[in-house]
Amino acid sequence: MRIGLISDTEGNARALAADELGWLRSLPEEFVLTDGVYVCHGMPGNPWNTFWPAHPTYDGNLTAAERDASLRMLTKANASVVLCGHAPEPAEYHDLLPDGRPLHIVRAGPRSDTAVDYAILTDRQRWEVSWHTTGIGA
Repeated sequence: MRIGLISDTEGNARALAADELGWLRSLPEEFVLTDGVYVCHGMPGNPWNTFWPAHPTYDGNLTAAERDASLRMLTKANASVVLCGHAPEPAEYHDLLPDGRPLHIVRAGPRSDTAVDYAILTDRQRWEVSWHTTGIGA
């Protein structure tokens, strides 16, 4: 199984057709994509923060209680992989769920007016991540 994760920018939404943009807006803010793979914009339960790893500027308002609640949410969802799009740079991070199971987090990475970074995950008994960049057409 392969999964693509793209970090996009508000400016690119204008390049989408109305039906494509409508479809994107109809999607849930976060969801289980497939067994064990949880998709969210920032962190589970809060689309505007990310805590893998915590960033002093961007995540200074994140409390320990919010982090614990997010990890409990992932435990209930039986997640082993989290795909996050709200990220200033691509990152791969490992954490532990409250029940002791490993958690693999992949953040998509930066975007600009000319390029979007994305990650492709391939399941080969464990998730392998490869990083890519694509140009944005005018």
